[in-house]
Amino acid sequence: MQAIFTPAISLLNRLGYTKKFTLLWLLSLIAIAVVVYSLFVSLDRVIQPTHQELQGLAMIKPVTRTVQAVQLHRGISASLLGGNEAMRDKRAAQENIAAAAFAKMEKELPANLVSGKNFRLIRENWEHLREDGMKLSVFENFAMHTRLIAQIQEFEVLVADGYLLTLDPEHATYYLIDTALNKLPHALEHLGQLRAYGTGILSRKHLTENQKVELKVKMAELGTAIRNLDANLEKTGHYNPAAQASLQDTYEGIVKSAQQVTMHVTSDILSGRFSLPPGEFLDIATVAIDNGYAQLYDSLLPTVEILLKERIATAQNTLYTSTGIALLAFLLVVYLSASLYYAILGSIRSLGSSAHAFASGDLNTRIHLDTQDELSWVGDSFNEMADGFSALLEARKHAEESLAKESRKNLTLLRAASDGIHILDLDGNVTQVNDAFCKMLDRTAEELSSMNAAQWDAQWTAAQIKAIIAGLRDTAITLETRYRRRDDSIIDVEVSIVKVDVDGQKLVYGSARDVTQRKLAERALSESKGKLYTIIETALDAVVQIDDKEIITSWNRQAEKIFGWNRDEAIGRPLSQTIIPAQYREAHVNGIKRFLASGKGEMLNSRVELLGLHRDGREFPVELSVTAIKAGGNYEFNAFIRDITLQKESEKLIWSQANFDILTGLPNRHMFLDRLTQDIKKAHRASLKTALLFIDLDKFKEVNDALGHSMGDILLKEAASRISGCVRETDTVARLGGDEFTVILAELDDTDSIDRVAENIRKHLAEPFQLGKETAYISSSIGITLYPDDATEVEELLKNADQAMYASKNAGRNRFDYFTSSMQEAAQMRMRMTSELRGALTANQFKVYYQPIVNMATGRIDKAEALIRWQHPQRGMVSPAQFIPLAEETGLIVEIGDWVFREAAQQLKHWRSTHNAALQISVNVSPVQFRHTSSGEENAWFSYLQALELPGRGMVIEITEGLLLDADPDIANTLLEFRDAGIQVAIDDFGTGYSSLSYLKKFDIDFLKIDQSFVRNLATDPNDMALSEAIVVMAHKLGLKVIAEGVETETQRMLLTQAGCDYAQGYLFSRPVPADEFEALLNSPVETSPKNHDYQI
Repeated sequence: MQAIFTPAISLLNRLGYTKKFTLLWLLSLIAIAVVVYSLFVSLDRVIQPTHQELQGLAMIKPVTRTVQAVQLHRGISASLLGGNEAMRDKRAAQENIAAAAFAKMEKELPANLVSGKNFRLIRENWEHLREDGMKLSVFENFAMHTRLIAQIQEFEVLVADGYLLTLDPEHATYYLIDTALNKLPHALEHLGQLRAYGTGILSRKHLTENQKVELKVKMAELGTAIRNLDANLEKTGHYNPAAQASLQDTYEGIVKSAQQVTMHVTSDILSGRFSLPPGEFLDIATVAIDNGYAQLYDSLLPTVEILLKERIATAQNTLYTSTGIALLAFLLVVYLSASLYYAILGSIRSLGSSAHAFASGDLNTRIHLDTQDELSWVGDSFNEMADGFSALLEARKHAEESLAKESRKNLTLLRAASDGIHILDLDGNVTQVNDAFCKMLDRTAEELSSMNAAQWDAQWTAAQIKAIIAGLRDTAITLETRYRRRDDSIIDVEVSIVKVDVDGQKLVYGSARDVTQRKLAERALSESKGKLYTIIETALDAVVQIDDKEIITSWNRQAEKIFGWNRDEAIGRPLSQTIIPAQYREAHVNGIKRFLASGKGEMLNSRVELLGLHRDGREFPVELSVTAIKAGGNYEFNAFIRDITLQKESEKLIWSQANFDILTGLPNRHMFLDRLTQDIKKAHRASLKTALLFIDLDKFKEVNDALGHSMGDILLKEAASRISGCVRETDTVARLGGDEFTVILAELDDTDSIDRVAENIRKHLAEPFQLGKETAYISSSIGITLYPDDATEVEELLKNADQAMYASKNAGRNRFDYFTSSMQEAAQMRMRMTSELRGALTANQFKVYYQPIVNMATGRIDKAEALIRWQHPQRGMVSPAQFIPLAEETGLIVEIGDWVFREAAQQLKHWRSTHNAALQISVNVSPVQFRHTSSGEENAWFSYLQALELPGRGMVIEITEGLLLDADPDIANTLLEFRDAGIQVAIDDFGTGYSSLSYLKKFDIDFLKIDQSFVRNLATDPNDMALSEAIVVMAHKLGLKVIAEGVETETQRMLLTQAGCDYAQGYLFSRPVPADEFEALLNSPVETSPKNHDYQI
C-alpha cells in the first residue's frame, strides 16, 4: 500500500514545511473551485433552458390570440353565409381584429420563425380566406377556417418545441404547460367548431341528415377533448396543490360553457325547432369560449410563468449558498493548517536543538516535547538512542574481537549472495543463513538457526536429506525440491549443494533459487496448449495448419466434417491436392512462394469467399481467413474455413423473393423496372426500339370470385406460362400484381413482330383454362407503347402502356391497342370531367328520367326505372357511361345515388296520390354505393320513406349479380333490412356474368331482369330464345317475377308474352323521359311504336 504514496512522499521530502503547507492550501483552493464551478455549470443547465421557456411563453400569447380571433371570424362567416345579412358589418370588424392579431403575432415573433415556410403558408392561407372566403359555401368556408386554425395551432406547437416548453423536465410545470398549450386550446377549438357549424345551420334554418351526423360527431369530439382536459388538469393539480382550486374552477367553467352550448344545439338545432336566433347562439358560444381563453391568459399562463421564475430563483439561491459554504470551508482549512504548521515547526526546532547538544558531547541531553503526535515518538526514540549509546560503546570492543573469525564465513556466503545461502552440518542442521534465504522462507535467521533442513523441505524427509548429504563430494550438484514457507505456502526451488571444509569442520554449503514463477509459467503454458487444442477441436470453423511447404500439419474435427478427410489421412498431404479446387491450385502455390520471398500476401488477415473441394469431388462455397506465424525461423500458416453453403442458399432465396413473383416465378415489379431501365439504355446505345406490352386479364375477378382464390392462382400461373411461351428468351415477362402482366420486347430493329407477338398472346389467353373440374374462359386487353417513339422515361412508358390497355378494355376487350396522343388527351379529359362531376350535384345539373315498365298481361304501366342524366352547361347531355364509372372511382356515387333515391321517392309519392296507388319505381344501386350503404346508412332511406308516408314496397333497388357473388355478411344483412322495410330487390342484367343459381335461394330476390343482349336476337337466334324461356321458367319456379329489358319490336313483345314474361321495358314503349313527360304517359295509353334510341344506364 505504501508504494502507492511513494511519488508523493518523494516530492514532499524535497520541500520544507512552509512549502508543504502552501501546496496543501493551493490544492484545497483548486478542489473547492472545481466543486463550485461544477455546481455553477449544473445549475446553469437549469437556469438557461428555463429562461428560454419564458421567452417561448411570451411568444405563445400572440399566437393563441390569433387563433381566438380566427375562430370567431369563422363563426360570424358561417352565420353570414347561412343567410344572416345582419352579420356582414360584424364580420368586417372581426376580420380587422383578426388581421391586427396576425400583424401583432408577426411583430412579436422572431425573424427566423416569421420567415419560415410554416408561417408564410399560414399568412398565405389567411389572405386567401379573406379574398375568396365569401365565394365559398358555408361548409367550405368552415373547412377552410378550420384548416387555417389547425395550421396556426401546429405552428404554436413548433414554437413551443423550439423553446423547450414541451420538454420541461419537471412534472409540476410539464402538465401545466401541456394543459395551456394543448388540452385547453383543443377543447376551445372543438367548442369553436360547434359554434360556427351551429350558427351556419341556424342561419339557413335547414338541417340535413349529414349535417345532423356531423353535429353529433362534433359534440362527441368536444366531449372527448373535455375529458382529456379533465385528466390533464387532475395530473396538473396533483403536482401543483396550490393551484388545484383555480384549476378546478377553470375546468368547471369550461364544462358549464360546453354544456350550455351543446344544450342549445340539442334543443334548437338537432330537434329542428330553430327557435334560437343565430346571432344569439353565436354570442352565447362566444362568451363561453372567451371565458376559456380568459382562464388561459389570466390563470394558466401566468402560473406557468411564476413557476419558471421560481425555478430560476431557487437555482440561483442554491448557487450562492453553496459558494458561500465552500468559501467558509476553505478559510477553516487555512486556519487549522496554519495552526498545525506552527505547532510542528516548534517541535522540530526543539528536536534540532537537543540533537545539536548531543552531537556536541552532552551525552546527558534528553528531549521533552509538549505534544502527543508522532514527533513525540521521535523524541522518545532519541532518548532511547542516547540510553543505548553507552552500552553500544561497551559492546563495540567485543564485536571487534569476533570480527576476524566471522569474516571468513561471510566471504563464503558472499559467493552466492543473490540466492538463498544456507550452511548445514552433516545432519542437516542450520549453522548459518543469509538474508535472501530468510526472505525466501519468510523466517528470521534466529528461527532458522535452530531448525533442520527437513523442517522446511516439503519433498524430502530428514533421513533422505541425510543420505543426500552423505553422498556429496567436492563437486556441487543441483537438485529440484519444494520448500515450505512460514505461512505453509509451498515454493519450487532449484538448490545447488556442495560439501566444504571450514576451519577443519565439514559443512554443507547450499545455494537455493526460487523457481516458482518459472514452474507456474511452464504449467500455464501446458494448460494453455490444452485449452487451445480444445478450442480448435470444438470450433465451428475448420482449422487447418500447413508449413511453408504447404504440407498439412494440423486438422481439426470440423475440417473432417466439412471436407470429408479424417485427421490421419489429411496430415502430411499437400493442401492443394486435398481441399483446393483445380482452378485455384496454381494461384495458391504461387501465393505461398510470393509471401516467403517478399513477406506480402493479398489474402492474409482478411476474409475471402471462394470454393472448397470435398473428398467426394464436389465443390462448395467457403469463407476463408489465413494468418501467417513465424516459429523457429520458419513460417506456418493457419487457415480458418467456414462452410457457407446454407448462407449462400439463403441469400439466393432472399434475392429471388425480392425480385420474382412467388406465385408465377416471373420477375416482379422491382425486377421489371430494373430490366426495363437496362433495355432502354441498350436500345439507346444501339439506336433500336423497345416495345412495352401491358396485359390485363378480362373477367379474371369473376373467375376468382366464383371459383375461389385457389383456382384463380392456378389460372394466373397458367396465364404466365402462356405469355412466356409467346416471346423470345431475351424478352422479359413480368407480373406487376393481381391480373396485370407486362412484356418487354427488347432491341427491335423492326416493329412488325410486335403485332404478331401481341396477337399470339391474345389468342393463347382466349383459349379455355382447365381449373380442376371447372373450365374458365377469359380474354385479355393489351396496351402497347414504344421507346423512343412514345416516351423515353420508364414511368412515362408504363403510364402510356396502361392507358393503351384501358383503351382496349373500353373498345370491347380481347384486343390490343397502341398508345396514341389522343389517349393522353382522353386521360386529361377524364380528369377534367372528374373535377366537374364534384360540383354537378350542388349546381343542380343532374336530372332524373323515368322509363316505364309495362305489365305484359294488362299493357298498363305498373313500374318505372329511375335513370340519372347529367345536363352539363357546356358539354350538353353527358352519357352515364362516361360519368358513372368516375363517380364510382371517386366515391361520389354514394352522394349521387342518395340524391336519386330521394328524388324518385318524392316523385313516387306524387304519382301514387294522383295516378296509380300501386306504382313502383326502381333505382339502380352500384356495388360501391351498396357496400357504403351496408355501413348503416340504409336506415336514412327507411326514415325518409316514413317521413314521406310511403310504404317500402313502392321502391325497388336494382343490383348486379357480381355483388351477390362477392357477398359478405354485411351485404346479406343489408338485403335482409331492405326486405324487412318492404323494399324489393331486382337483379339487373341477369345472365351476363358468372351466374350462380345458389344465390337466388340464399338471398331474398323479387325480380330478375333479362339483359337486352338476349332480347335483341329473340326472333333470329334460337339460343337466346331458349335462354330467355329458361330464365322465365326458373324464376317462376323460385317465386320470382321477370322483367325483359331492351324490348324494341312488337315481335319481341309477342315472343316474351308467349314465354310467360311478366314485365317489359324498352323503346317499344318509351325511351327514358323527364318526370312531366312520364306523367303524360300515365295519363294516356301506352304506345308500342319504337322511339328514337337514347342511352340508358
